[in-house]
Amino acid sequence: MITRQQKEEKLKEVRECNEELKQIRESKEIARQSYGVDPDSQEQKDLELLEKYQDYQKGVQTDDFSKEEIDRLKELQNTPLTDYQTRALQLNAQRDVILNKKDRAQRNVTSLTEAAADAKLDQLKSQDMQKAQDAADELLDASDKDAFGMLIQDAVDHIDEKQEEEKEKAEATPELELPPTEKPVCPICHKGSILRGKTAYGCSEYKNGCTFRLDYATYGNNLTDMELNAVISKLKP
Repeated sequence: MITRQQKEEKLKEVRECNEELKQIRESKEIARQSYGVDPDSQEQKDLELLEKYQDYQKGVQTDDFSKEEIDRLKELQNTPLTDYQTRALQLNAQRDVILNKKDRAQRNVTSLTEAAADAKLDQLKSQDMQKAQDAADELLDASDKDAFGMLIQDAVDHIDEKQEEEKEKAEATPELELPPTEKPVCPICHKGSILRGKTAYGCSEYKNGCTFRLDYATYGNNLTDMELNAVISKLKP
């Protein structure tokens, strides 16, 4: 788990690095003045080129070198360093170490920040999902009877239409006689008939409080009256 303390420790490390870098800059300026080196002198320009090369070797900077800079570096290979340049390069080496340390700390801060943000996002998502689930459960609990009633009413309307179609079809083909089938009766209230809704079989007495229900997911949605009677008979105590 990402803690605020971890992030604060890395931020403190970055601040400490900045303070050390400031001290090194001041030490380099003091050294230049102590050795009496002019800022525009060739000695200073050569030092700045040597520092750039030193930074490049340490991975602190990736700037390209011009042809003139490369030629001058080759010349400096055979030229002894002055005392000032030696001291300044020592300080610059310390600066490179601190810069690398600061870069690692800053990357850690970024990683910790991103990890904390991801963790917070996951937490919010989890909370939102739980709230949504709770709301859905409450909605289902509150509207279960009404929703079921609406489904049954739709089923009644559909059955009425279907029965009318079957009646017309039977009148058109009187030679076909189907064996009589007993209409399934609700095993709970023993009054209502079994209706086919959108998602389940239900009792026609649902408006009077009957709770009989057979889900299509369990029993299928194409049971005949005979098959329904068989299922209901097994459910009776």
